[in-house]
Amino acid sequence: MRIPFLSKVRNVVEHHGMLAVGDRVLVAVSGGPDSIALLHVLLELRREYGLRLFLAHLDHGLREQSREEAMFVKGIAKSLKIAFYSKRVDVAGFCRRKKLSLEEGAREVRYAFLEEAARKARATRIALGHMMDDQAETVIMRLIRGAGPRGLAGIPPVRGMIIRPLIGTRRNEIISFLDQNRLPYLLDPSNRDPKFLRNRIRLLLIPLLEKEFNPGIVRVLARTGQLFTKEGVKETGGQQDWREDLRTRGVGKTTKLVLDLSKFLEYNKRLRREAVREAVKQIRGDLRGIGYVHTESILALAEGRVGGKVELPGGFQARRGYREIVMERGLPPAQPKPFNLSVKVPGVTRLPQGRLRTSHLPVSDTPKAWAKGDIRMAWFDAERIHFPLRVRTRREGDRFWALGLPRPKRLKEILINDKVPREKRNELPLLVDREGILWVLGWRVSERAKVRSQTRRILKAEFIPR
Repeated sequence: MRIPFLSKVRNVVEHHGMLAVGDRVLVAVSGGPDSIALLHVLLELRREYGLRLFLAHLDHGLREQSREEAMFVKGIAKSLKIAFYSKRVDVAGFCRRKKLSLEEGAREVRYAFLEEAARKARATRIALGHMMDDQAETVIMRLIRGAGPRGLAGIPPVRGMIIRPLIGTRRNEIISFLDQNRLPYLLDPSNRDPKFLRNRIRLLLIPLLEKEFNPGIVRVLARTGQLFTKEGVKETGGQQDWREDLRTRGVGKTTKLVLDLSKFLEYNKRLRREAVREAVKQIRGDLRGIGYVHTESILALAEGRVGGKVELPGGFQARRGYREIVMERGLPPAQPKPFNLSVKVPGVTRLPQGRLRTSHLPVSDTPKAWAKGDIRMAWFDAERIHFPLRVRTRREGDRFWALGLPRPKRLKEILINDKVPREKRNELPLLVDREGILWVLGWRVSERAKVRSQTRRILKAEFIPR
């Protein structure tokens, strides 16, 4: 016996605990059949749950008729005397600026608008019109793109304050419900555009699977997504540990998210995969386009060589540092400009990174602080320095006789051995005389001009960072 449409939706709502008495529900209404059906189902449940409803409509500005669609939904809200929130956004322009596909950009703009409208309405739930056919299409899309078990979970019936009451109903059931109740709706012509993968799956692949392999393939795919969702719920234990190990750093226009390798490599493989996906989600805002191959590449990066990189969709990247994996979004920091400045002795020299103060001191007036290794200060035997002094950035082939080494070595090799991050090496200012490097400011001093027992006059240098 076929269960009536409203009863089927009510069963889904009750099974997933989608609504509570007194909820304030923001209903996303595009004007299409699924969103119109969703609105009228919630109108039927309004008295039963004591709901307060609000309508939200986003005009993507992608079609000529989009303004008429917005007016259509506004008219529905007015006739039902329901508060209406709407916004027009140049989605095409947004996608160009963010370098996103039209599908990705539209989704990002839509969810941002719904969150904004929910705050204004003080909503406790956001209701979306996804149905069983959407679930099946999503599972196929993610399978084609190489998703793992979590990706194949598809569309969750409930995620935070978002609910999907129609997730257990088919598209043909929705159309029948609307026609039987003579409820008007709009059809989006872009839903038949074959340039979108989802449309090709809906119009070509699923009909083929239904005809040639299994007439109930949509229900099978939806059930598969539901099973993966349940398995994912069972494996959430232990996540708090790695969430506490994610650190965010802001540098200029770039935001970096850091995974501490000393802790990350202690996780089992499953938790590593969870940590990677959570890190990608935090830095990108979502996991769209992130498949199994991306996750596994980042996992391999953790055990690979320093400096390795993995490019991620949307202009993001993950790279391997000495003690961490760094994920970045936005523009990379501008490379520092090389400089070569004359040093005032005694006096203060201004540097891009701060100031360098120099002074001459007799040995009798010099404390033994030079022996304590304060990285911001350096003391040199002034008689072993070949003036004049300059401060500059490093050059290809620089050699440095660092304090404690038996002989000079390539500066690059010393910095690598000291685990100075690659992106920092070109920023380090070098104090040099005519013979070579005296001090890598804030790092190491030279063996050549170190203070000795027979030193008679000392040059003190102090680096004052910004």
